[in-house]
Amino acid sequence: MIHKIGPFVNFDSNIYLITGDRNVLIDTGTGLSSSSVIEKIEKILGEASLDIVLLTHCHFDHIGGAADIVARFDS
Repeated sequence: MIHKIGPFVNFDSNIYLITGDRNVLIDTGTGLSSSSVIEKIEKILGEASLDIVLLTHCHFDHIGGAADIVARFDS
């Protein structure tokens, strides 16, 4: 299933969470709203893990939240 997350600020990239056999987050936004992004991911995943973070390219609006996301979900 594909879930759209945010954007929570006007200039964030689109962020998508694909759930299934592997749970994949595509892009992480600017990082200015990481807490809201993380909260939404947690709500969707429940007890499941986030397996992969895929960054489509290195513009700040796509990668700015990567450190926060990885810090929260890396186990």
